Amino acid sequence: MNITDKLYTEWAWRTESGIPDIKNPKDKAVLDGLIKDLIPENKKVEEENNTEAFTKDDLIKYLKNTELSDDQILRIRQSVTNIGYKDDIIGRLVNKGFTKDSFRSQGALDGIFQGLTNINLESLLNYLKKPSKLASPKGNIPNLTGLDLNTINKIFSIEPGLDARGSAIGPGEVGLGLLFSDVDNRSGGGDLNWGGANLEVKKTGGRLGQQGGRTSTVNVLDYLSKTLISDEGREQLQDIDNIDNMPHSLKAIYDIARKEGKTEQEIFKSIANIVDQIYYNKDYTRRYFNSGKDFADMVLAKKNLIKINLHSYMDSKNIGAMLFWSPSSGNYLTFKKEDIDKIVDSRAIDTSSSASPRNASLGYRWNNPYPQLFFI
Repeated sequence: MNITDKLYTEWAWRTESGIPDIKNPKDKAVLDGLIKDLIPENKKVEEENNTEAFTKDDLIKYLKNTELSDDQILRIRQSVTNIGYKDDIIGRLVNKGFTKDSFRSQGALDGIFQGLTNINLESLLNYLKKPSKLASPKGNIPNLTGLDLNTINKIFSIEPGLDARGSAIGPGEVGLGLLFSDVDNRSGGGDLNWGGANLEVKKTGGRLGQQGGRTSTVNVLDYLSKTLISDEGREQLQDIDNIDNMPHSLKAIYDIARKEGKTEQEIFKSIANIVDQIYYNKDYTRRYFNSGKDFADMVLAKKNLIKINLHSYMDSKNIGAMLFWSPSSGNYLTFKKEDIDKIVDSRAIDTSSSASPRNASLGYRWNNPYPQLFFI
Protein backbone atom coordinates (compact mmCIF):
# COMPACT_ATOMS: atom_id res chain seq x y z
CA MET A 1 0.00 0.00 0.00
CA ASN A 2 1.68 3.25 -1.10
CA ILE A 3 1.43 6.63 0.61
CA THR A 4 -1.13 7.86 -1.93
CA ASP A 5 -3.59 5.12 -1.01
CA LYS A 6 -3.08 5.68 2.70
CA LEU A 7 -3.47 9.43 2.28
CA TYR A 8 -6.67 8.94 0.27
CA THR A 9 -8.13 6.71 3.01
CA GLU A 10 -7.55 9.35 5.69
CA TRP A 11 -8.86 12.09 3.39
CA ALA A 12 -12.08 10.17 2.72
CA TRP A 13 -12.54 9.61 6.43
CA ARG A 14 -12.31 13.30 7.24
CA THR A 15 -14.76 14.49 4.56
CA GLU A 16 -18.46 14.83 5.28
CA SER A 17 -19.59 12.44 2.53
CA GLY A 18 -16.80 9.89 2.85
CA ILE A 19 -16.34 10.11 -0.93
CA PRO A 20 -13.98 13.07 -1.48
CA ASP A 21 -14.13 15.23 -4.58
CA ILE A 22 -11.13 17.41 -5.45
CA LYS A 23 -13.51 19.87 -7.16
CA ASN A 24 -15.37 20.38 -3.88
CA PRO A 25 -13.71 23.34 -2.05
CA LYS A 26 -14.42 21.83 1.38
CA ASP A 27 -12.94 18.47 0.41
CA LYS A 28 -9.88 20.13 -1.13
CA ALA A 29 -9.36 22.16 2.05
CA VAL A 30 -9.44 18.93 4.07
CA LEU A 31 -6.80 17.41 1.78
CA ASP A 32 -4.58 20.50 1.98
CA GLY A 33 -4.81 20.42 5.77
CA LEU A 34 -4.08 16.71 5.88
CA ILE A 35 -0.96 17.09 3.76
CA LYS A 36 0.21 19.95 5.95
CA ASP A 37 -0.43 17.92 9.13
CA LEU A 38 1.21 14.71 8.00
CA ILE A 39 4.22 16.05 6.06
CA PRO A 40 6.71 18.38 7.77
CA GLU A 41 7.14 21.69 5.94
CA ASN A 42 10.92 21.39 5.81
CA LYS A 43 10.86 17.97 4.17
CA LYS A 44 10.73 17.76 0.38
CA VAL A 45 8.13 15.33 -0.85
CA GLU A 46 9.11 13.48 -3.98
CA GLU A 47 6.57 10.64 -4.15
CA GLU A 48 5.38 11.62 -7.62
CA ASN A 49 8.87 11.36 -9.06
CA ASN A 50 10.08 8.53 -6.86
CA THR A 51 9.76 5.13 -8.52
CA GLU A 52 10.75 3.28 -5.35
CA ALA A 53 7.95 1.85 -3.19
CA PHE A 54 6.97 3.77 -0.09
CA THR A 55 7.82 1.40 2.77
CA LYS A 56 6.47 0.85 6.26
CA ASP A 57 9.65 2.43 7.65
CA ASP A 58 9.02 5.56 5.57
CA LEU A 59 5.52 5.83 7.03
CA ILE A 60 6.85 5.38 10.56
CA LYS A 61 9.35 8.20 9.97
CA TYR A 62 6.61 10.52 8.78
CA LEU A 63 4.47 9.74 11.80
CA LYS A 64 7.34 10.19 14.23
CA ASN A 65 8.14 13.60 12.77
CA THR A 66 4.52 14.78 12.89
CA GLU A 67 2.63 16.11 15.89
CA LEU A 68 -0.66 14.20 16.13
CA SER A 69 -3.46 14.33 18.69
CA ASP A 70 -4.68 11.17 20.38
CA ASP A 71 -7.81 11.31 18.22
CA GLN A 72 -5.75 11.59 15.03
CA ILE A 73 -3.55 8.71 16.08
CA LEU A 74 -6.61 6.56 16.82
CA ARG A 75 -8.17 7.34 13.46
CA ILE A 76 -4.95 6.68 11.54
CA ARG A 77 -4.55 3.38 13.37
CA GLN A 78 -8.11 2.40 12.49
CA SER A 79 -7.63 3.46 8.86
CA VAL A 80 -4.45 1.41 8.50
CA THR A 81 -6.13 -1.58 10.15
CA ASN A 82 -9.30 -1.30 8.08
CA ILE A 83 -7.56 -0.95 4.72
CA GLY A 84 -6.40 -4.53 5.07
CA TYR A 85 -10.03 -5.68 5.10
CA LYS A 86 -10.99 -4.07 1.79
CA ASP A 87 -10.92 -7.27 -0.25
CA ASP A 88 -12.97 -9.08 2.41
CA ILE A 89 -15.63 -6.37 2.48
CA ILE A 90 -15.84 -6.04 -1.31
CA GLY A 91 -16.08 -9.84 -1.53
CA ARG A 92 -19.01 -9.85 0.92
CA LEU A 93 -20.79 -7.16 -1.07
CA VAL A 94 -20.30 -8.96 -4.38
CA ASN A 95 -21.49 -12.23 -2.82
CA LYS A 96 -24.73 -10.47 -1.81
CA GLY A 97 -25.28 -9.22 -5.35
CA PHE A 98 -23.78 -5.74 -4.99
CA THR A 99 -21.51 -5.99 -8.03
CA LYS A 100 -20.09 -3.20 -10.17
CA ASP A 101 -22.88 -3.79 -12.67
CA SER A 102 -25.49 -3.11 -9.96
CA PHE A 103 -24.61 0.58 -9.91
CA ARG A 104 -24.55 3.42 -12.40
CA SER A 105 -21.13 4.48 -11.09
CA GLN A 106 -18.25 2.05 -11.61
CA GLY A 107 -16.65 3.42 -8.42
CA ALA A 108 -19.66 2.66 -6.23
CA LEU A 109 -18.09 -0.35 -4.49
CA ASP A 110 -15.01 1.67 -3.55
CA GLY A 111 -17.35 4.39 -2.29
CA ILE A 112 -19.21 1.90 -0.11
CA PHE A 113 -15.93 0.67 1.34
CA GLN A 114 -14.81 4.23 2.06
CA GLY A 115 -18.10 4.75 3.87
CA LEU A 116 -17.32 1.76 6.07
CA THR A 117 -13.77 2.77 7.00
CA ASN A 118 -14.98 4.83 9.97
CA ILE A 119 -16.29 1.76 11.80
CA ASN A 120 -14.52 -1.25 13.29
CA LEU A 121 -14.36 -3.57 10.28
CA GLU A 122 -12.90 -6.40 12.33
CA SER A 123 -16.06 -6.52 14.46
CA LEU A 124 -18.25 -6.28 11.36
CA LEU A 125 -16.45 -9.16 9.62
CA ASN A 126 -16.65 -11.30 12.78
CA TYR A 127 -20.42 -10.80 12.77
CA LEU A 128 -20.66 -11.55 9.04
CA LYS A 129 -19.16 -15.00 9.62
CA LYS A 130 -22.60 -15.99 10.94
CA PRO A 131 -25.10 -13.20 10.15
CA SER A 132 -28.64 -13.16 11.52
CA LYS A 133 -31.87 -13.40 9.58
CA LEU A 134 -34.19 -10.40 9.39
CA ALA A 135 -36.87 -11.11 12.00
CA SER A 136 -40.49 -10.31 11.20
CA PRO A 137 -42.51 -8.22 11.79
CA LYS A 138 -40.60 -6.19 14.39
CA GLY A 139 -37.10 -6.18 15.76
CA ASN A 140 -34.06 -4.21 16.82
CA ILE A 141 -31.05 -4.19 14.49
CA PRO A 142 -28.34 -3.73 17.19
CA ASN A 143 -29.84 -6.61 19.18
CA LEU A 144 -29.98 -8.87 16.12
CA THR A 145 -26.44 -8.11 14.98
CA GLY A 146 -24.59 -7.38 18.21
CA LEU A 147 -23.30 -4.17 16.63
CA ASP A 148 -23.84 -0.89 18.45
CA LEU A 149 -26.38 1.67 17.24
CA ASN A 150 -23.72 4.17 16.16
CA THR A 151 -22.11 1.53 13.94
CA ILE A 152 -25.50 0.52 12.50
CA ASN A 153 -26.35 4.12 11.65
CA LYS A 154 -23.00 4.63 9.92
CA ILE A 155 -23.56 1.49 7.84
CA PHE A 156 -27.15 2.49 7.06
CA SER A 157 -26.14 6.02 6.09
CA ILE A 158 -24.23 4.77 3.03
CA GLU A 159 -25.90 5.85 -0.22
CA PRO A 160 -23.88 4.72 -3.26
CA GLY A 161 -25.87 6.79 -5.74
CA LEU A 162 -27.96 5.31 -8.55
CA ASP A 163 -28.55 1.67 -9.33
CA ALA A 164 -28.07 0.29 -12.83
CA ARG A 165 -31.59 1.40 -13.83
CA GLY A 166 -31.07 4.95 -12.62
CA SER A 167 -33.06 4.74 -9.36
CA ALA A 168 -31.59 6.27 -6.22
CA ILE A 169 -30.39 3.78 -3.60
CA GLY A 170 -31.65 5.12 -0.30
CA PRO A 171 -30.28 4.92 3.25
CA GLY A 172 -30.35 1.43 4.74
CA GLU A 173 -30.55 -0.56 1.51
CA VAL A 174 -26.89 -1.55 1.28
CA GLY A 175 -26.76 -2.01 5.06
CA LEU A 176 -29.66 -4.47 5.12
CA GLY A 177 -28.27 -6.44 2.21
CA LEU A 178 -24.88 -6.67 3.87
CA LEU A 179 -25.99 -7.44 7.43
CA PHE A 180 -28.74 -10.05 7.09
CA SER A 181 -28.33 -13.54 5.68
CA ASP A 182 -31.80 -13.60 4.06
CA VAL A 183 -31.55 -10.15 2.38
CA ASP A 184 -29.52 -9.62 -0.77
CA ASN A 185 -29.36 -7.84 -4.11
CA ARG A 186 -29.11 -10.95 -6.26
CA SER A 187 -32.35 -10.19 -8.10
CA GLY A 188 -30.35 -7.49 -9.90
CA GLY A 189 -31.12 -3.93 -10.87
CA GLY A 190 -30.80 -2.55 -7.36
CA ASP A 191 -33.87 -4.18 -5.77
CA LEU A 192 -33.32 -5.89 -2.43
CA ASN A 193 -34.61 -9.44 -2.19
CA TRP A 194 -36.11 -10.73 1.07
CA GLY A 195 -37.69 -14.16 1.00
CA GLY A 196 -38.44 -13.85 -2.70
CA ALA A 197 -40.04 -10.40 -2.36
CA ASN A 198 -38.64 -7.07 -3.53
CA LEU A 199 -37.92 -5.13 -0.34
CA GLU A 200 -38.05 -1.31 -0.07
CA VAL A 201 -36.49 0.47 2.89
CA LYS A 202 -37.70 3.72 4.44
CA LYS A 203 -36.88 5.64 7.58
CA THR A 204 -39.81 6.07 9.93
CA GLY A 205 -41.58 9.24 8.82
CA GLY A 206 -41.09 8.37 5.15
CA ARG A 207 -43.72 9.08 2.49
CA LEU A 208 -45.30 6.90 -0.16
CA GLY A 209 -45.42 9.67 -2.73
CA GLN A 210 -44.52 13.32 -3.12
CA GLN A 211 -44.24 15.71 -0.21
CA GLY A 212 -47.27 17.89 0.45
CA GLY A 213 -47.46 21.02 -1.69
CA ARG A 214 -45.78 19.32 -4.67
CA THR A 215 -48.92 17.64 -6.00
CA SER A 216 -51.30 19.07 -8.59
CA THR A 217 -52.53 22.59 -7.95
CA VAL A 218 -56.05 21.56 -9.05
CA ASN A 219 -58.52 21.81 -6.17
CA VAL A 220 -59.46 18.14 -6.08
CA LEU A 221 -62.07 18.50 -3.36
CA ASP A 222 -63.81 21.28 -5.28
CA TYR A 223 -63.81 19.17 -8.44
CA LEU A 224 -65.25 16.14 -6.62
CA SER A 225 -67.99 18.15 -4.92
CA LYS A 226 -69.06 19.68 -8.25
CA THR A 227 -69.59 16.21 -9.72
CA LEU A 228 -71.85 15.06 -6.88
CA ILE A 229 -73.67 17.87 -5.08
CA SER A 230 -75.47 21.13 -5.80
CA ASP A 231 -74.17 24.64 -5.27
CA GLU A 232 -76.22 24.82 -2.09
CA GLY A 233 -74.71 21.55 -0.92
CA ARG A 234 -71.23 22.84 -1.64
CA GLU A 235 -71.89 25.86 0.55
CA GLN A 236 -72.73 23.48 3.38
CA LEU A 237 -69.28 21.98 3.09
CA GLN A 238 -67.75 25.22 4.32
CA ASP A 239 -69.24 24.62 7.76
CA ILE A 240 -67.77 21.13 8.13
CA ASP A 241 -64.90 20.69 10.62
CA ASN A 242 -61.63 19.46 9.10
CA ILE A 243 -63.00 19.93 5.59
CA ASP A 244 -59.46 19.86 4.14
CA ASN A 245 -59.04 16.38 5.61
CA MET A 246 -59.81 13.59 3.14
CA PRO A 247 -61.92 11.20 5.30
CA HIS A 248 -63.97 14.03 6.83
CA SER A 249 -64.68 15.72 3.51
CA LEU A 250 -65.52 12.43 1.76
CA LYS A 251 -68.04 11.66 4.50
CA ALA A 252 -69.54 15.16 4.22
CA ILE A 253 -69.90 14.86 0.43
CA TYR A 254 -71.43 11.40 0.82
CA ASP A 255 -73.99 12.64 3.37
CA ILE A 256 -75.00 15.67 1.30
CA ALA A 257 -75.15 13.72 -1.96
CA ARG A 258 -77.40 11.08 -0.38
CA LYS A 259 -79.74 13.78 0.92
CA GLU A 260 -79.86 15.25 -2.58
CA GLY A 261 -80.89 11.92 -4.06
CA LYS A 262 -77.63 10.49 -5.41
CA THR A 263 -77.30 6.71 -5.25
CA GLU A 264 -74.43 5.00 -3.45
CA GLN A 265 -73.26 3.61 -6.76
CA GLU A 266 -73.01 7.12 -8.25
CA ILE A 267 -71.26 8.47 -5.17
CA PHE A 268 -68.64 5.78 -4.79
CA LYS A 269 -67.93 5.67 -8.51
CA SER A 270 -67.11 9.41 -8.43
CA ILE A 271 -65.05 9.03 -5.26
CA ALA A 272 -63.08 6.14 -6.77
CA ASN A 273 -62.45 8.08 -9.99
CA ILE A 274 -60.80 10.89 -8.01
CA VAL A 275 -59.00 8.95 -5.28
CA ASP A 276 -57.60 6.32 -7.65
CA GLN A 277 -56.05 9.08 -9.77
CA ILE A 278 -54.20 10.31 -6.70
CA TYR A 279 -53.00 6.82 -5.79
CA TYR A 280 -51.36 5.61 -9.00
CA ASN A 281 -54.59 4.43 -10.70
CA LYS A 282 -54.43 0.99 -9.12
CA ASP A 283 -58.19 0.71 -8.45
CA TYR A 284 -58.06 0.09 -4.71
CA THR A 285 -60.56 2.75 -3.64
CA ARG A 286 -63.71 0.68 -4.26
CA ARG A 287 -62.25 -2.12 -2.12
CA TYR A 288 -62.25 0.12 0.95
CA PHE A 289 -64.93 2.73 0.22
CA ASN A 290 -68.13 1.16 -1.11
CA SER A 291 -70.78 1.78 1.55
CA GLY A 292 -71.96 4.49 3.90
CA LYS A 293 -70.76 2.23 6.72
CA ASP A 294 -67.19 3.01 5.67
CA PHE A 295 -67.72 6.58 6.93
CA ALA A 296 -69.30 5.62 10.26
CA ASP A 297 -65.90 5.84 12.01
CA MET A 298 -63.42 8.49 10.84
CA VAL A 299 -60.47 6.65 12.40
CA LEU A 300 -61.26 3.57 10.34
CA ALA A 301 -61.83 5.74 7.25
CA LYS A 302 -58.32 7.17 7.71
CA LYS A 303 -56.93 3.64 8.06
CA ASN A 304 -58.60 2.74 4.77
CA LEU A 305 -56.71 5.57 3.09
CA ILE A 306 -53.42 4.25 4.51
CA LYS A 307 -54.26 0.84 3.03
CA ILE A 308 -55.05 2.37 -0.35
CA ASN A 309 -51.82 4.39 -0.21
CA LEU A 310 -49.70 1.35 0.72
CA HIS A 311 -51.27 -1.10 -1.70
CA SER A 312 -51.15 1.24 -4.68
CA TYR A 313 -47.62 2.44 -3.95
CA MET A 314 -46.28 -1.09 -3.64
CA ASP A 315 -48.05 -2.13 -6.84
CA SER A 316 -46.70 0.85 -8.76
CA LYS A 317 -43.12 0.16 -7.63
CA ASN A 318 -43.35 -3.64 -7.86
CA ILE A 319 -42.59 -3.90 -4.14
CA GLY A 320 -43.39 -7.11 -2.28
CA ALA A 321 -42.28 -6.04 1.20
CA MET A 322 -41.38 -2.88 3.11
CA LEU A 323 -39.21 -2.07 6.08
CA PHE A 324 -39.48 1.11 8.17
CA TRP A 325 -36.59 1.73 10.58
CA SER A 326 -35.67 4.28 13.23
CA PRO A 327 -32.12 5.73 13.40
CA SER A 328 -32.74 6.85 16.99
CA SER A 329 -33.42 3.35 18.34
CA GLY A 330 -32.49 0.82 15.67
CA ASN A 331 -36.03 -0.59 15.87
CA TYR A 332 -37.81 -1.57 12.69
CA LEU A 333 -41.12 -2.82 11.32
CA THR A 334 -41.28 -5.01 8.25
CA PHE A 335 -44.24 -6.51 6.41
CA LYS A 336 -45.14 -8.10 3.11
CA LYS A 337 -47.86 -6.86 0.81
CA GLU A 338 -50.37 -9.47 1.93
CA ASP A 339 -50.01 -8.23 5.53
CA ILE A 340 -50.90 -4.57 4.84
CA ASP A 341 -54.48 -4.67 6.18
CA LYS A 342 -53.46 -6.46 9.38
CA ILE A 343 -50.55 -4.08 9.97
CA VAL A 344 -52.72 -0.97 9.47
CA ASP A 345 -55.69 -2.26 11.50
CA SER A 346 -53.37 -2.92 14.45
CA ARG A 347 -51.98 0.65 14.11
CA ALA A 348 -48.47 -0.74 13.77
CA ILE A 349 -48.09 1.99 11.15
CA ASP A 350 -49.88 5.34 11.20
CA THR A 351 -49.65 9.00 10.25
CA SER A 352 -48.43 9.93 13.72
CA SER A 353 -45.94 8.36 16.08
CA SER A 354 -46.66 7.14 19.58
CA ALA A 355 -44.39 9.93 20.81
CA SER A 356 -46.46 12.58 18.99
CA PRO A 357 -50.09 11.40 19.10
CA ARG A 358 -52.82 13.53 17.58
CA ASN A 359 -56.38 13.16 16.33
CA ALA A 360 -56.33 9.60 15.00
CA SER A 361 -58.69 10.46 12.15
CA LEU A 362 -56.40 13.11 10.66
CA GLY A 363 -53.32 12.85 8.50
CA TYR A 364 -54.53 12.66 4.91
CA ARG A 365 -55.30 16.04 3.33
CA TRP A 366 -56.16 16.93 -0.25
CA ASN A 367 -53.02 19.07 -0.49
CA ASN A 368 -50.96 16.36 1.23
CA PRO A 369 -52.27 12.95 0.13
CA TYR A 370 -48.93 11.25 0.90
CA PRO A 371 -48.31 12.09 4.57
CA GLN A 372 -45.40 10.86 6.65
CA LEU A 373 -45.90 7.35 7.98
CA PHE A 374 -44.49 6.16 11.29
CA PHE A 375 -44.27 2.69 12.74
CA ILE A 376 -45.33 2.28 16.35
